[in-house]
Amino acid sequence: MKVLVTGATGFVGRHIVERLMADGHQVTGLSRSASGPDQVSGDVTTGEGLAGAVAGVDAVIHLVGIIRERGRPEVQRRACARHAERADRD
Repeated sequence: MKVLVTGATGFVGRHIVERLMADGHQVTGLSRSASGPDQVSGDVTTGEGLAGAVAGVDAVIHLVGIIRERGRPEVQRRACARHAERADRD
């Protein structure tokens, strides 16, 4: 199964990616600064790179955590939902 993991470089994400790969899944990590062959660049807060990242995947595991919150939390939740809907349509 092809799986995209947002937050793949975080504490939880690293462990999830490791387990998925051990179970034989093809895993791609989404991060703002992709640094490896199994990572793609993207930003869930702006939507940049999401359409390309979700193209052809079977599942998405969304593990992005907000370390330093800017703005109101409900605004950020709506923005993430909007980007997810947009990526789903593309």
